[in-house]
Amino acid sequence: MRTATRALHAAPSAIRNPNDTVLGSMKLRDGANRDALSRFGDDTWDLDPAIFNRTAGNTVRMIDFSPIACPVERLTAKEYIYAWLNERLPDRADRLRPLSARAALATLRRFMTFARERLGRFSAADIDQDLLDAYLAGLKARSLQPRRVAACLQPAVQLHRLACFLTHGGLDFMPWNGTAPFKVAGCGGRPDENRTPRIPEPVIGALLRWSLRYVEIFAEDIFAAREELDRLESDNATHPRKAGRGRVEDRLADWIERRRRAGRGIPVWTEPERMGGICGTIARDGCLAGAVLNIRLIALQCGMHPTTLIQNKRAYRLLLDAVTELGIEPGGMDTPIASDPDSGRPWRPRFDAFALANEERHLQTAAYILCAYLTGMRDGEVQAMRPGCLDRRRSADGVIERLTIRSTVFKGRQAQGTPEEWVTIPPVMRAVEVAERLAARHRPGREDNGIWTVLHRTSARDLGVPHVVQQINRYSAHLDRRFGTAEDPAIPRVNGERWAFNTRQFRRTVAWYIANRPFGVVAGKIQYKHASVAMFDGYAGSSASGFRQEVEQEHRLGQLDDIVAHYE
Repeated sequence: MRTATRALHAAPSAIRNPNDTVLGSMKLRDGANRDALSRFGDDTWDLDPAIFNRTAGNTVRMIDFSPIACPVERLTAKEYIYAWLNERLPDRADRLRPLSARAALATLRRFMTFARERLGRFSAADIDQDLLDAYLAGLKARSLQPRRVAACLQPAVQLHRLACFLTHGGLDFMPWNGTAPFKVAGCGGRPDENRTPRIPEPVIGALLRWSLRYVEIFAEDIFAAREELDRLESDNATHPRKAGRGRVEDRLADWIERRRRAGRGIPVWTEPERMGGICGTIARDGCLAGAVLNIRLIALQCGMHPTTLIQNKRAYRLLLDAVTELGIEPGGMDTPIASDPDSGRPWRPRFDAFALANEERHLQTAAYILCAYLTGMRDGEVQAMRPGCLDRRRSADGVIERLTIRSTVFKGRQAQGTPEEWVTIPPVMRAVEVAERLAARHRPGREDNGIWTVLHRTSARDLGVPHVVQQINRYSAHLDRRFGTAEDPAIPRVNGERWAFNTRQFRRTVAWYIANRPFGVVAGKIQYKHASVAMFDGYAGSSASGFRQEVEQEHRLGQLDDIVAHYE
């Protein structure tokens, strides 16, 4: 290993002018102000004007070089990212996508840190193959996946490839004698078989069944409850009712009498551990200990402010006496609850405001699952859907009605993506309608928003649902709590563990099922926008992988077959 031969001092770039435009060679979104684009001399670069995927998180739209303390490392990092974004080299390798620049900078900084710790300072001229081998060994010792190791090796390759664009120089030798990083990392070449695990049939069958139930049955209750709560809040905001002490007691007495005649208890929060303060009061009498009265809902239904009710001691005593007489009712809103088709009982207790917000998130998740699984769209393609993306048309002979979804494909396309259509089925149409209706209430007043948005967050900066994977796994856990038992969970366990979902698994799983039906490979190629039948066959699984043998052992697809047959 070489030793550091000289001290490196900060100096301006010998390659770039501070006023060079960072996105000068990039295609920009319509309306982007070129005069306001980030310049090379800035320590923070805004790449948003060149990012067309509007659902990408805000954190990836900016890259900040200021945390890099060493001036040499900071200049090298800026020149490295700038060159990779803008320069076209004879090797015809792809330029860095703006959406990937933040990750590329993070990977470079990790390599710089390793080199600095070994050499005393970061100096590309003092890096040799021994140091690269030590870096590779350290990555493998962390038990990283080979593809992740390959990504971490990219800075070594790019520091050689982009050396002529770096003021302090890059690697003056070809790392690993030109062997591709994915081979060095042990990936064994580009695999023909997709490594994303398929969701087991019992798991995806149960998840689909409950998601269909949410969208087709439970959604009506959720929307009705939201309309009820909005109406109560609007009435109290529009017509504030100020009443004297006796009037408060009379109004509360009338409300209690209506509950008595209806055979209903006094509202309490369905999750008391989350409530308290002005929104709830703990009832400590006898068997009611621990229940939290939903003072907020009671006040709304009586047409008064919660503080007014709590501060009126006689009215509050009247309320506690009613708890003793009538008992309690979890939730407490008036919206009736539909029956679960399996049990014949209401699918949940009545709503309160907190439970309603939670159920809206679960309903959005159910709609996302149906869209992602039953269309085969990637996450970015699902979240790129816009209001009005559904199209219903008949065939030329007027006999067959086709449902299509319009969205944008980004993978393997130009930065701005290309519009595409997916043929779909009625449950997806309903899921899209549900997602649009949920988003309409929460969508900020911006034209670039789609039908997926973060619900119940006043300062949601990201477009789309950036944490959708966590949301799907929370939904799975919710189904177990609400509809399952320890012995019989709503979502079957795999080897005793709850299945960990990610968005790639939906496309992977349905691709395999389609490929293993008659003419499925051709259908899959059309539906999934792959460039060739062979490409789709590799995606869905080849016979050499053993998938065909698995299909022979699984003649009965259970609920999945029932769902498909119902809509064929």
